[in-house]
Amino acid sequence: MFALTSACSPFGSGIEDGAQDGGRPDGASGPAIGICADAGDAFCDDFEREEVTGAWTVHHRSGSSTLTIDDAHASSPSRSLRVFMPAGGNASAHWISYPSKANARTFELSFSMRFASLPDATVELASIAFGDGGEVSLTWQAARGQLLIGEQDDPDGGTGRYNTAAIGVPPIGAFIRYDLIVDLDQKKVRLATSAPGLGGGLTLKFHHASSQQVSIGSIDADRPSADWTVWFDDVVIR
Repeated sequence: MFALTSACSPFGSGIEDGAQDGGRPDGASGPAIGICADAGDAFCDDFEREEVTGAWTVHHRSGSSTLTIDDAHASSPSRSLRVFMPAGGNASAHWISYPSKANARTFELSFSMRFASLPDATVELASIAFGDGGEVSLTWQAARGQLLIGEQDDPDGGTGRYNTAAIGVPPIGAFIRYDLIVDLDQKKVRLATSAPGLGGGLTLKFHHASSQQVSIGSIDADRPSADWTVWFDDVVIR
C-alpha cells in the first residue's frame, strides 16, 4: 500500500474516528460528507457500502485473514475496510486491487489507516505492482513494531532484490493519513503523514514500468502470535 495536494490531505495529529476533514465527529449533527466529494477526477473510495468489492477486484490466495466493511471505525464518513488476521496465520493473503494510470510516471496514492495494535510479524499491507507480471513493486509493510516502505524485484517469488526504508512507529487507535508521491523518472518516493515524526522517502534502485496495479489488505504475512486488525479508509489514486 501516498500524497494529495487538495482538501483530501488533512494534516495534524492523529485523526479520531469520523473526525477527518469532511467527516462528522461523534455528537455532531447534519449529514456526514466524505472526502471523495472533493476528489475531482481522481479514483476515490471511502467504503460507504455493504460489500467490499466496489470498483476493486478481490483476491484470496491462502490463509484465514478476512476483509469486511466496518461501521464501528471510520475516518470519513461512517465506514471503512477492516483487515483481520487471526493468530498463527501464515502466508495469509486476502486483498483487493485496482489498476491505476496505465502510463503514468508520476502519481500519488493516499489513504487513512488505523491500527488496533502492531503485529509482531512482517505483514505487507499495500503494494504498487509495475508491468504485466508485477514482479517489481513498491511495498508498504508493518514489520515488528514499525512501518517500512520499500521496493522489490522478485521474479521467482523468493530470491529477489530488496530496498527498504523505515518510516517510523504509527500511533495506535487513530486514523493517520498517509500520502505518497512516486516519481519514476527521478527515482524518488516521498512520504508525508498526519502524525509528527512519521514519514520519509526512498531512492528507487530498480526499473519500474509505467503501468501499475494498487493493492491493499493482507497481501502477505509471516505468522503473528496474536490477532491483529487494521482499517483502511478514503483511498485516493491520482
